[in-house]
Amino acid sequence: MPMAPPKPCRTCGRLLYGGAPCPDHRRPSSYARGYTREWSAYSQRFLGVHKYCGDRGPSAPATDHSRCRAQGLQVLANVTDHIEPHRGDPGLMWSPANHQALCSTCHNRKTATEDSGFAQR
Repeated sequence: MPMAPPKPCRTCGRLLYGGAPCPDHRRPSSYARGYTREWSAYSQRFLGVHKYCGDRGPSAPATDHSRCRAQGLQVLANVTDHIEPHRGDPGLMWSPANHQALCSTCHNRKTATEDSGFAQR
């Protein structure tokens, strides 16, 4: 049976067979990026206090990431977002001043723009 032609990696152009991502540019698992049980428990507590999309603690900077808030809507948040991506830095990962509550729609929109080239070296 003939083999499908190779496809280039979107980051480096390396030719790959079988549809697998380039090993050098594969996104690490969520666990490997720091989203452990401890993070899940913290996130639940954070969302218990900051219930609506766009809510954040008093020490967190103002952002325009919540379209819900910009439109005057009160939409329940379900994601604890890092205002500045932590990229493995534990200080940014765990700092409450770097967290905001977002709904899935606002979070996905923000993350898609940040992670469009997720190969960080």
